[in-house]
Amino acid sequence: MKKLLLLSALLIFACSDDEGNNNQTSELIGTYSFIVGYEDIEDEENSFYTYECPTDYFEFTDSLFLIGFTDTDDCSDTSYLEEYSATYELLSNTSQQIEVIINNVSGNESDDNYFIFNKSTQILNRYFTLDGTYPSANNWEILEVWQKD
Repeated sequence: MKKLLLLSALLIFACSDDEGNNNQTSELIGTYSFIVGYEDIEDEENSFYTYECPTDYFEFTDSLFLIGFTDTDDCSDTSYLEEYSATYELLSNTSQQIEVIINNVSGNESDDNYFIFNKSTQILNRYFTLDGTYPSANNWEILEVWQKD
C-alpha cells in the first residue's frame, strides 16, 4: 500500500511539473505577422518584403510550431498551400527573451530554425540556413522578422 501511495504522489508531481514547462513558453504562444526578411546580412539592401495571402499563417501553440503559406507569386491558387508543423525545444527563457530551436521544420533533417522572441517588443526573429548548418543569431542565411498579433 505504501508503494502505491508513493507511486501516486510521484505521478501527481510529474504531471504538475509538465504543466510548469508549458507555462515557460506561454508568452511565445500565438499568431504572428510577417514584417521583413533579410538574406545574408541585416541591411536594407538585402531586405525583402512579402505580402500575405489570406490562407498564410505562422503560429506557436503550447507544443508545436505551425506554418502555412501559398507558394505562388500571387494568392490565386490555394492548392499550393504548404503546411508544416514541428515540435520546438526551449533553449532559454529570461526576463527579456525566449529562445527556441525547431528541428526538421519541413521534415528535412537539415531544416532547423532558431527563434528569439523579444518579450517587450513582441518581435520574433526567425533564423535559418540553407546549407544545412545549425542556425543561430550569428549563423544564418535568412532572417525573418515577425510581430505577434
